[in-house]
Amino acid sequence: MSITRTKIKPRHLIAACGLLAVMLSVAYLIFNLRSPILVLTEQSFVNLYGAKRIRNEAFRVSFAFFRPVKTVEIAGDAGEDIVPHAIAEVSGKPYCVVFPFRFSRSATAYSEQNPAVPVIILEGRHQYRRLVPGLFVYKTDIEADFYRAGLAAAIMTTVYQGNVAVIMEPRQFSAFRDTARPAFSRGMEEKGSTRETLFFHSLSEVPQSGEYACVMLAGTGSDYFDRKTGVPVIMYSWLDTSLVPMNTALVFDDSPWAQLRDAVSLFSAGEEQGTIKSKISIFNRNFDRRILQKVRQIR
Repeated sequence: MSITRTKIKPRHLIAACGLLAVMLSVAYLIFNLRSPILVLTEQSFVNLYGAKRIRNEAFRVSFAFFRPVKTVEIAGDAGEDIVPHAIAEVSGKPYCVVFPFRFSRSATAYSEQNPAVPVIILEGRHQYRRLVPGLFVYKTDIEADFYRAGLAAAIMTTVYQGNVAVIMEPRQFSAFRDTARPAFSRGMEEKGSTRETLFFHSLSEVPQSGEYACVMLAGTGSDYFDRKTGVPVIMYSWLDTSLVPMNTALVFDDSPWAQLRDAVSLFSAGEEQGTIKSKISIFNRNFDRRILQKVRQIR
């Protein structure tokens, strides 16, 4: 039985390549004609978070929603009256404008001045109480984050000796006591850990002589790294992940860029309020591989 091979003629190949080029050009044109997603960002935040990370997140969101994502970058000392002008310079008809919580007053004012433009406020771990028509307010899912942190901490106690320390600044401690602590403990218990979890207001309360299997820094206590204990650390941070200390095991990132994709999804679905889990970054440094394999399964 002979197999007949069909030879592709050069003119057919050229025609196919030409058609593909036309299709890509049309798609690119349509993409750029679509109204963009705008994200308000301070220059100081770009330096902290990393311009490359912002570009990567913008690309992922652009690909997911097939529309441009553009940064509205302003100086940290810019007045509220500058914000509408900065937005207008980037786009006159955006799909939506995303404001970090620190610009919530500007977001409210902008929404009142531009009622046709949807405005998203990423509340983070703060509390935005004023409800304004046209605002979409999403906050960090504290309960889910601390539950996942509890799972990770419990996994670490299977290899490292000692209890678990959680350091939260007093304001957060009181605000999230009824949410964060039970969620963290539930994660520990679900993994079968029998180690005790100790909650502190500040690093000064943590005994120098204490032996810990894991330490969680929730918004404070970064000076813990100066102790050079080598204990695995879970931390909330927006810092460029290439700059975090070596004994960082996990980073929970609830920055506007980390939450952008979920925020736009909630907005597109018409959800005026909602919660978004932080993005977990896992570092394969000097920790036991058994830990890393199990921690990577936490989502």
